Amino acid sequence: MRVLVLTPHYPPRHGGTSDYTKRFVAELRHRGAVVQVVTKEGGNAEEPDARTFEGPWSLRSFGWFHRLLKEFGPDAVVVQYGPYSFNKRGPGLPVTSLLVALVSLHRVPLLVYGHELYSPWRESLLRAPWGVAQRLAVIALIARSRSFIVTIESRRSRLVRLLPWWRRRINAISVPPTLSDEPIDAAWRNARGVPDGVLLVASMGVDDPTKGADSLAAVADGLADAGVQARVIAVGGLQSHSPRVEAWGYVSRSDAWNLVCAADLFVAPYSDGVSARRTTVVNALMAGSAILTTDGVNTDPRIFSPEALALVPAGDTEALVRRAVELSGSVEELARLKRAARDLGLREFGWDAHMSRWTRLLADVTGDIRQGR
Repeated sequence: MRVLVLTPHYPPRHGGTSDYTKRFVAELRHRGAVVQVVTKEGGNAEEPDARTFEGPWSLRSFGWFHRLLKEFGPDAVVVQYGPYSFNKRGPGLPVTSLLVALVSLHRVPLLVYGHELYSPWRESLLRAPWGVAQRLAVIALIARSRSFIVTIESRRSRLVRLLPWWRRRINAISVPPTLSDEPIDAAWRNARGVPDGVLLVASMGVDDPTKGADSLAAVADGLADAGVQARVIAVGGLQSHSPRVEAWGYVSRSDAWNLVCAADLFVAPYSDGVSARRTTVVNALMAGSAILTTDGVNTDPRIFSPEALALVPAGDTEALVRRAVELSGSVEELARLKRAARDLGLREFGWDAHMSRWTRLLADVTGDIRQGR
C-alpha cells in the first residue's frame, strides 16, 4: 500500500500534530506501507522522509500536487487537518478546494483526520463569516472523503446528527500519546533546580484562551496566596504575562516528557473541557501525572471520570484554583490520581489500539495493508 500523508507540521517543527504525524508514519511503515510525507512546515536534512511545500496550499498550487500524485501513485491520501494550519488567511476552504480537486481528478481515496475542525465565534459577530467558512470546509471534506475521522465521540455524534446521510464515513479515533517513547531522566527535576518540598506544577499547550492561559496564571496566584511553595512551568507557545508562570516556550521532546513525568500536578484548564483530542492530556495520562482539568462540552464522561482526574466545571476559574490548593496539601490524593491516570492512559490511548483502528479503515479503502504488527 502506498500512502500519501499531507500535514501542516512535521519535525523538526514543534507541536502536537508534528509529533503525532512522525509516529503515525513510522507505525504505517512498520505495517508494510510505503509512505510519502508532504508538509507545510518542517522537514529538512534531519527528516529526509518528508518533502516541504511552503507555497500556498490552495488551487493556485494544483499543478505541483498534481505532478506529485502522478509520480507517487498513492492508494490513499491521509490528511492531518486543521482549518488554520495550512493557510493562515484561509478558514479551511483553500486547502479543502485543493484536496477535493486532486482526489476527484486522480480518483484516489481521501481520509481526513480532523485534529481541529473550527473555532468558536461567540466572542464577536465579526468572526461569524470566518466560522461559517470553516464549517463549510468540513462539510465539503466529509462529502468527498472516504472516511472523515475526528478525535472525540461527542464531536462525531454532533456531525452525524447534522449529516446523517454520511454517518458511515464519520468516525472517531482518539489521539495517542506523542512523547511516551522518550526515556525518563530520574535526575531531571533536580537538574532544573526544583528541590524536594517545592510543588512542581506543569502545563503544556495553553497558548490561546480556549486552552486556559489566564486560568493557569490564576492557579499560580492562588497557590502563592495560600502560602504554597510552587513552581508553575508551561511549555509550548504561551507568552506568559504572569510573573508566577515560567513560560519555557518550545522545548525538546525529552524536556517536555520529563517535565510531565516529574511534575507533582499537571494542570490543563481548558474552557471547552478535557477531551481525547488533546495530546497534552494523553501524554500526562501516560506519564502517570496527577491531572487537574475541566469538565466541559467536549468531555466524554465514559473516559474522563472523577476517579481518574481532578475535574472542575469548565470556565470556573475559582473552582480550579480551590482544587489546586486542596491537592497541594494532600500527598495521598496526588498519589491516587497518578495511579489512576496511568491506568486510564494504558487502557484507552495506547498506540497499538490507535493503529488497529487506522489499519482497519485503510483496509476498508484499499484492502492492502497488514493488520497489527
